[in-house]
Amino acid sequence: EAVCQAGHSGIQVFEIPRLTAVFGRFIRHGGWYPDPVARLYAREATHYDSARVHERLVPGPSVRMGRLTHPLLHYSYRNLSQYLAKSSLYAKEWANEREERGCRGSLGQGLVHAVGCFFRMTVVHAGFLDGPEGFLLAVLSAHSTFIKYAELWLRGRTGSESGRG
Repeated sequence: EAVCQAGHSGIQVFEIPRLTAVFGRFIRHGGWYPDPVARLYAREATHYDSARVHERLVPGPSVRMGRLTHPLLHYSYRNLSQYLAKSSLYAKEWANEREERGCRGSLGQGLVHAVGCFFRMTVVHAGFLDGPEGFLLAVLSAHSTFIKYAELWLRGRTGSESGRG
């Protein structure tokens, strides 16, 4: 109904709040909600950015945007194995992008960013309110953050992916 009404007002892109289920629980804190994503849009008015991981829709400069209120339910990671596999893939892609830009990683950077990630998710965004799953997600996100920097650091030291080669 909101989309039909907005069509008359020239809105070309709609953001929808995304509510993500991780390990069987919807995560409402830790910076994971409302997590607005553009899912309804006029193709001619937008394009996607060039990111390899978590690419985003980029609306044109004069595009009018609207926001829907009912969440899009996103069933993400069902188990730890699924999370770790995806996290490893994302870390490699992140390191690829940074390496192509000439960036170098360090374990110190990884540690600082990992601690910051955990603090932000747990304290600043109240991830602890999502119970054990929220805490686990904060720990895993911090781990994933550290692994990204470790991957980049290893490549700089050995000249190969994950230090193998």
